[in-house]
Amino acid sequence: MNKEINEQKTFAGLRVNAAGALINLSFFLPGLGFLFPIVSLIFERENNFVKNYAKQTLFITLIILFSSLFFTIRFIGPYIFYTLLLAGCIFQSITTIAAFLEKEIIIPYIKKVFDLFFLD
Repeated sequence: MNKEINEQKTFAGLRVNAAGALINLSFFLPGLGFLFPIVSLIFERENNFVKNYAKQTLFITLIILFSSLFFTIRFIGPYIFYTLLLAGCIFQSITTIAAFLEKEIIIPYIKKVFDLFFLD
């Protein structure tokens, strides 16, 4: 499978592993955490490798966005937010490296949830 991934291209002409890594890196850019995954989900039709990373990055970005509502809870709210933010950053860092290495990392529970929201 690694040889097949290395030879595939995406809608923008990028290699699949580079596109997956860029989508994962977009999580760290303020305001663009939504843009790259949404654009790749709209335009990418064939590559499940790229689509899965786009869905996953979009889902984690939404979790971080909604967890900012925890700041309204006194004392424990910021700890919940920063814990989820740290977990998201660590996970996105690991998946960025895995995408460069042409490996696909998907948490099974997240895959079940984003399969409910996204149609292929």
